[in-house]
Amino acid sequence: MAIIRNRNKENYTVIDSAILKNKKLSLKARGMLLTLLSLPDDWEFSENGLETLFCDGLTAIKTALKELENEGYLIREKYKNEKGQFSTYWTILENPQQKIRDGNSATENDTQSNTKIKYLNNNICPSKDEQDNPPLKETELADNFDKIWKLYPRKDGKNTAYRHYKAWLEGKMYAGRKVKLDNKQMWYATKKYADLVAKEKIDKQYIKMGSTFFNEAIMEFVEENA
Repeated sequence: MAIIRNRNKENYTVIDSAILKNKKLSLKARGMLLTLLSLPDDWEFSENGLETLFCDGLTAIKTALKELENEGYLIREKYKNEKGQFSTYWTILENPQQKIRDGNSATENDTQSNTKIKYLNNNICPSKDEQDNPPLKETELADNFDKIWKLYPRKDGKNTAYRHYKAWLEGKMYAGRKVKLDNKQMWYATKKYADLVAKEKIDKQYIKMGSTFFNEAIMEFVEENA
């Protein structure tokens, strides 16, 4: 047998080969997971959006997604967006979640924060401080972020911006050190940038995308005592 591979390595997606060896996943679910992992973070994940990428039809797409949820590769959580409408936030994991100590794995009905998912993946327990001050649920985080996002002057890259927002809350490396920002600091920093954009009448094309601002550019506008 001969395998003819493409010598051009551009547009490749690197994935964990364990996905391809997981006998619990059907061919359909494997293909769906590989597609999800190949999409950019700021892609607007939805069943209708995926329908534009597949020829299988919406029913087949829903079946594959449900299978990924059952195996812990996908978590979908509902929250209210800035318009007061319900939206769904997707978390896609390259490695399935470890089972909780009582033997029950996380399912679609679990509303666990990304912090707790981290504990499950690494099989470690929360610290005493985190037990006394449990992290906000995903819906609460999303609500808080939406209030900040309303201020932001360019509505591009929201999904990636939200991931950076959560990373700052937990602590993110910046200039060689770990920095934590709270919700209030990020709200004021965003307002300062929005006010600057309005004052200088900056054209949209020159306004930083949300994914860029909330990555590191936000630090230029952070006030420690905000």
